Amino acid sequence: MESDASHLIRKLVVIAASSVLPTPVLSIGEAAFDFASKKWDRPAAQVERNLRKVTPTATSQERANGLRYAVDALEKSALTLDELAADDFDASRAARRIEPHLDSSLLEQERLVAMHAVRLSLQATINEAKKSNDDLRAYSRQSRGTLETIERGVRTLHEQSRAHAPFGIRSKHIVDSHRLSDPLHLELYVGRLPELALKQFARDWRDDLRLHVTELCDMRSADSRTRVALNTLERLQFHGTYPSVWRELQAPETREAISRIRSFLARDSNLFQPVQYDLALRWLERQVKRPEFSLAFAVSGSWGAGKTRLLDRIAETGSNQGWLPIHLEAMTNRPLKDEVFSCFEESLGMRVGSMPELRSVLDGRRGSIVVVDDWDVLSRREPSRLRELGQLIESLSDLNVRWAISLDESALPKVLSNDGMQFWERYGCTGPVFQPDRSIVSGWLLLDDENESESVGLRIIAGTLPGRRALEVERAGLEERNARMIKRSLSTPVVALLKLNLSPSLPLDEIHVVTLMNEYWSLMKSSLTRADGVSPDAVDAVCEAIGFARLAGGSASFSDVGLSRAPDGYLEQEWMSALRAAVVCLRNRSIVVVASPGDRLLPSPSVELLWGFLTSREVERCSPQLGLAGLPYAKEVLLAIAGRDHGIRTESLKTVLRFLLVASALEFERSEPESQRPYLHWLGNPDLPNDVLWEAATVLPSGVQSRLISEALAVADVADDEPFWALRMLRLCEEPSSREVLDHLRFADRVANQANRTGLQEYLLLVLQGLVRRVNWSVPRDAHKALTLIHRMSTPRTAEPLSRAVVAELSFEDPSRRVAWLQTLARFLTVVGEDGGPGNLDLPFWRDVTQRSILKLSASAGPNVILEMLEAGVFAPSWRGQRLSRSAGHFFRRSAHVAFGHTRDTDSRRFDELALKLIRGELEGASPERQALAALFGIRHTVATGGHSVTVDRDLKMHLTLLKRSRHIPRDMKRWVDSIKVDDEP
Repeated sequence: MESDASHLIRKLVVIAASSVLPTPVLSIGEAAFDFASKKWDRPAAQVERNLRKVTPTATSQERANGLRYAVDALEKSALTLDELAADDFDASRAARRIEPHLDSSLLEQERLVAMHAVRLSLQATINEAKKSNDDLRAYSRQSRGTLETIERGVRTLHEQSRAHAPFGIRSKHIVDSHRLSDPLHLELYVGRLPELALKQFARDWRDDLRLHVTELCDMRSADSRTRVALNTLERLQFHGTYPSVWRELQAPETREAISRIRSFLARDSNLFQPVQYDLALRWLERQVKRPEFSLAFAVSGSWGAGKTRLLDRIAETGSNQGWLPIHLEAMTNRPLKDEVFSCFEESLGMRVGSMPELRSVLDGRRGSIVVVDDWDVLSRREPSRLRELGQLIESLSDLNVRWAISLDESALPKVLSNDGMQFWERYGCTGPVFQPDRSIVSGWLLLDDENESESVGLRIIAGTLPGRRALEVERAGLEERNARMIKRSLSTPVVALLKLNLSPSLPLDEIHVVTLMNEYWSLMKSSLTRADGVSPDAVDAVCEAIGFARLAGGSASFSDVGLSRAPDGYLEQEWMSALRAAVVCLRNRSIVVVASPGDRLLPSPSVELLWGFLTSREVERCSPQLGLAGLPYAKEVLLAIAGRDHGIRTESLKTVLRFLLVASALEFERSEPESQRPYLHWLGNPDLPNDVLWEAATVLPSGVQSRLISEALAVADVADDEPFWALRMLRLCEEPSSREVLDHLRFADRVANQANRTGLQEYLLLVLQGLVRRVNWSVPRDAHKALTLIHRMSTPRTAEPLSRAVVAELSFEDPSRRVAWLQTLARFLTVVGEDGGPGNLDLPFWRDVTQRSILKLSASAGPNVILEMLEAGVFAPSWRGQRLSRSAGHFFRRSAHVAFGHTRDTDSRRFDELALKLIRGELEGASPERQALAALFGIRHTVATGGHSVTVDRDLKMHLTLLKRSRHIPRDMKRWVDSIKVDDEP
C-alpha cells in the first residue's frame, strides 16, 4: 500500500510540474516529461514525509484514496503558470483552485489528504524551479505577451466581476484584479488587523446586550423594587435593527430600571459576587450613553499604507470563514442603496428586488462583508453619499451585514464633521476587540500609526534582505535627523516594497514616498507595457497632456492628446492607435477617468500623489502662464509663488504644489541660511494654503519646524483644511524640548476650536497626550501654562484621558514637589475660575486633574499629606491674595478631604493622630472651622461612601464623639456627622 502511495505522490508532483509548465522551455519543464527522472526522487520523498505529518490520523487506505482523487483533480483543473502567478506563487491559494474538482463523495479524511497532497506537490514544483534558477515570474510575464491570457488579465477580471457569477466568485475576481494591477504586490501580510476585523465582525451587539441583561437578572438577593426593575430589562426584545434596539434602551422606563438597579448595588455590598453584577451594569450604562455597535471596520491612511491590501485580505479570509464579500468598486448616479443591491445580486448570482428578498437569501448564512475601498474617492462627486452610507449601514444592521471601509487620512475631517463623529463612534472600530493603545479616532483606525507600531515596512524589508542589511534596516534612522519621520516612512508598505524592488542601495535617511515616486512611475509604466502591450511613449504623451491642461485649470480631451508629436519610428495612424490604447489602459488601471460630456480626460483622485508627481513635471512648460518664466523646479518655484502673491487659483495647482513643497523640504540644505525663507514667505501669504505647508513641514529639520510653529502663533486665520494637517505635523515632527513644548501647545490651541467643531477632537487628544509627556511638570511656571492651555483645548469627551495623561507624568516622591504641585494647582484653579468665567468651569478637565493628582499625591505622602496641604494653603480662603471661585475652591478642598481619608489604609495610627489635632484646631494653615471639616470628611472617606451613611472603624469612636461636641462644625454640617456610624463589632 505504501509503495502505491509513493508512486501516486511521484505522479502527483510530476503532473503539478507539467501542469504549471505546459511547454518544455525551462529545465524543470523538460524534467516533467520524464517520469522516471531522478530529479523527482527528492521532492516526491519530501512530499510523502510532509503528508504523513499533516495527516497523522489518516489510515493507509484513506491516504491512498485521497491521493488518487488528488491526481484526478489536478489533471482536470488544467492549472497554468499564469494562474499560479495570479496567486503570487502561493501553493495554498493555488490548491484552492483545485478543490472544486475533487469528487463530492470523498470522506472528510480523504478530502483532507487530497488537499494537502496538492498543496505540497505544487510547493515542491515551485521550490524545484527556484533551485534550478528558473525564474517563474519572468516566464509568466513573458507568456502573457505571447499566449492567449486575456481571461486572466486585469480588464477581463473586471468584466468577469460584473457578471452574475456563482456565490463569492465576484469577490475573488476583484481581489485578483487588484493583485495583477499592482506592480508592487507582495503576498506577505504583516500584522493582525485582518484577524481583529473578523473578530469584530463575529461580535453581535444585540447578543452582548442579552448576555449582560441575563447576567443581571440572575441576581438572587434583589429586593422587590429591584426585582421589578430587572423584570423590565428582561422583557426587552432586542430584535430588529441596531438603532431600534438602542431606542428600547433609551425608553424612560428602561433608564429608570437601570437607575434603580444602580441604587440597589450602591446600597447593598453583601451580594454574592457583587463585582460581576457591577461590571454588567456598567457596560449597560455605557451602551445607553455611547453604544458600541461595531458594524464597520473603518481604516484611514496615507497613500501606500496598505488599505487596499488590508481590505482584500479581510475579504479573502472572511470568505474562507463563511462570510460573503461584497465589493463596492464604482458608482453611478443611482442611490447608494441601489448600487449596493446590484453588488449583492452580482455576488449572489441572482436577482434581489427588495429588502425582504435579500433577507430571505441571506437567512441562514453567516453574513456578508461589504468592502468599500477609497470611500472618499467614490463619494467625492456626491457629498450626500456620506449620509446615504450611514443610513444604509443602519437599515441593513439586522441582516448581519458588516462593512470594511477605507479612506485617505486627509478625508477624516470631512467624514467626521456634523454628525459623522457620533455615527462612526457607534458603528466604527469600538468595543472590546480593540485595545486602548491602538490609535483610533472616532471609530476610525489610523493605519499609518498601526504600521509604525508594528514596524510593518521594516519587517517586510528585514524578512527579505540578507542578515547584515536587515539589521541595518531595523536600526534605521535612529541617529539621523527626523528619526521619527524616517521610521514612519520606512514602516509604510509601499516605501518598503519600492526599496526592495528599485533602490536597495538608497540611504535609509533619504527614503520617502515622494522621493521614490519617479521609480514607482517607471515600475508602473513597465507593468502597463508588459501586461497590456501599450507604448510607454504613448503613456507619457497622455499624462503630459493631462498634466499641462490641469495646471492651466482645465481638462484635456483626446484631441488635445492627439496634438502630441509622434516619436521617431511611428506613422501618424500608428501613433493615434497607440494613444487610444494608452488612454484605455490608463482608464482600466484607474489612473485616468474619462468623464462626460466630451470624453474629458481627468486624473483619477485615487492616485492623487502620483498625479502630483506627473503634473509637477509640466511646471516648466506651464511657467509662463503662472508668471514663473525662466524658473526651473521645486524651491525656486515655491519661492517665486510665495513671494509674488499669486495664490492658489485651482485645486489642481494646489495638488501640484503639495508635491513640490514636500519634495523641496526633502532637499532642504541646513547650511544655506536662505533655505527656510520660502516656507516663512508661504506662512505669511494669506493667499497660500497652510495645510500644504504643514504637510511638508513633517520632513523639515526640527529647527525649521520650531521656527514655523513659533511664527504661526501670530497668524490668526485658520483655514477649513488646516487643523488636520497642523495636528498631523505636531504628531510627526521631532519631539520638542521642554522649552519648545509650550509653543507646540499654543500652536495646537490655535487650531483646537476648529478641530473640535470638525470632529477631530480625538485626533487632537492624540496630539496632546504626546505633548503632555514632554512638559517639565516640576517647573511650576511651565506646569501652570501647560495646564491652562490643555484645559482650554479639552472637551467633556477628552477631559478624562487628558487628566490621566497629565497625572501619569507627575512625580510626588519629594515633599518639595508635592507642595509645588499644590501651589500650581491652586494657581491654575484661580485662573480658570476668574479669567475663564463660569463657562470655563463647565469643562470637566479641571475637576478630573485636581481629583486624580491629589489622590496620587496622598498615596506618596500618606497621612502627612494634610500637613503639606495646610502649608500650601489648600484650606485657606485665598491663595497669595487671590481668592478661588466658590465652586473651584469647594471642589479643591473636597478632593483634599477624600485624599486624606484614603491615607488611613496606609498608616492608621498617624491618621488618627492628625485627625484629632484637626478636630481640636491645633494645626496651622487654616481656621479651626476648616480644620474640623477636614477631619469630618476625612473620617467619612476612610470607607467608600456612595453618598449614603457610612460605618467606620471602631478606633474612630472617640473622634466622632469630639466632632459631635465640637463648636467648630457649622450647624448645616451636623447631618454629616450624624451620617457616620461606628462598627461596634470587635
